[in-house]
Amino acid sequence: ILPMVGQCELTCEHNNNKYNVKFFIVNDLTEALLGLKTCMELHLTRKNDDRLRGSPATPINSITDGNIKSEYTKNQIKQSHGEVFAGIGCINPPYHIQLVENAQPTISPIRKVPVDGPSDWVNPLVLVKKSDDSLRICLDPLNLNKAIKREHCKLLTLDEITSKLKDARIFSKLDVNQAFYQIPLDEASSNLCTVRTPLGRYKFLRLPYAVYIDDIIVWGKSKAEHDITLEAVLETARKNNVKFNLSKCTFVVSELKFMGHTISDQGVAIDRDRLQGIIEFPEPKCKKDVQRLLGVVNYVSKYVPNFSEGTKPLRELLKKDTFFSWEEHHKAAFTKLKNSL
Repeated sequence: ILPMVGQCELTCEHNNNKYNVKFFIVNDLTEALLGLKTCMELHLTRKNDDRLRGSPATPINSITDGNIKSEYTKNQIKQSHGEVFAGIGCINPPYHIQLVENAQPTISPIRKVPVDGPSDWVNPLVLVKKSDDSLRICLDPLNLNKAIKREHCKLLTLDEITSKLKDARIFSKLDVNQAFYQIPLDEASSNLCTVRTPLGRYKFLRLPYAVYIDDIIVWGKSKAEHDITLEAVLETARKNNVKFNLSKCTFVVSELKFMGHTISDQGVAIDRDRLQGIIEFPEPKCKKDVQRLLGVVNYVSKYVPNFSEGTKPLRELLKKDTFFSWEEHHKAAFTKLKNSL
């Protein structure tokens, strides 16, 4: 053991990355020694991990963002982890939809594996237009939902998620490719998800679309910590046959968009696009416009001081027996609400 006579903090730089490193001062030592943690932070050494199946472990970086210098591209990530970015995954075991006791099957009128034989449950078909103008085939489970036994799964709130990121500096976001289609249905549950079309009856072999949260956030207090975590996530995905959509993934950035917000090492803020949409929102012409406005701003209400009091004039317009009339005090509340954001 070397006797310590003091300590100091110095700035070390490697490949344009600067780190504050604590040094311990000892006698009879002519050269500075760096510990493993510091070497990894400075990218002077790499972790050799058997999970990478014999390939040399490399830090995963991507695009340049802010002061973060990147060394690798999405294409290089695809080369080293291509298996998790190809096709749609299949997460076993198959999912089973459990119905409440004495549930009564329903057959709905009309709204590629054809179904032969009788079907106790038949749901309407619904086509949903996606942002790229393509169509998504869905079923309308209105009646089926009434018979499904609810699984109690509490999702974390945005505040609970962001509280875990208070020390985060580097971020990546992985988009699970058509997430619900990666979960197969067992035979009984597949029969429950039968839809009627003009061309006959069809049934879903995978879980139909439901909740919209399909992103995985990877973060680290340092780039080395982030890269180790990202490697572990990608390897876990490979082992469980989970697939990601590379075009929607974001790697190694100092800020990213998540659930209508921008998360960075500075904290959480309203996403710029969402904020711009609120600023450009036109003056309401009817009660439905007021409902739309309040629905939009409610999502970011925590950023508005005295939100309840400030929106009171607008909410009064929605009272059942109130005739819609846009007056000056409504306009003033509308303008103040925008300015507060």
